[in-house]
Amino acid sequence: MKNGFVFLLFFLVLLVFGFSGCSGGTPTVKSISINPENPDVLFISTMKGVYKSKDGGDTWEFRSEGLSGANVIAIGMDPGEPSTLLAGTFGDAVYKTMDGGQHWYPANLGLKGHVSVVNAFAYSGKEPRIIFAATTIGPYKSVNGGEEWEEKVSGMESAYTTSIVFDAVKSDVVYAG
Repeated sequence: MKNGFVFLLFFLVLLVFGFSGCSGGTPTVKSISINPENPDVLFISTMKGVYKSKDGGDTWEFRSEGLSGANVIAIGMDPGEPSTLLAGTFGDAVYKTMDGGQHWYPANLGLKGHVSVVNAFAYSGKEPRIIFAATTIGPYKSVNGGEEWEEKVSGMESAYTTSIVFDAVKSDVVYAG
């Protein structure tokens, strides 16, 4: 409960006071990832790209070199290697960085050509190299840290997914909404 309250308070502060270092006014935050080893380091995805803070959100650096489209909908941080992140975009699917957002490269191997929007990522608590992505044509799974993806829509009436999460108790169960 305490973590949820801290997150809500942090988010409200951002809405009221804005982002120092974000150019062109306050961007709309689409997703937030907080470093589990150092909560002062966090990333946000916005319509303008990715921003990183090293001081708990007081200041922000633009970190979108290599992202072809600016509209980043989802940001996911590898819990075992916090300098490795995935960015889900509107238009170009998945990008990956292994240097804390300094450089991004496409990571779309296995995604069907018409996957253009990635809405969310979920990392397995048991094995962080296992990741699910919620896309406009259904969930995709990676077993190698987001380098390759496999479609996982079996048994779904509607494949369009906007959210995805691993079950907190049964680590082999994933929910997609």
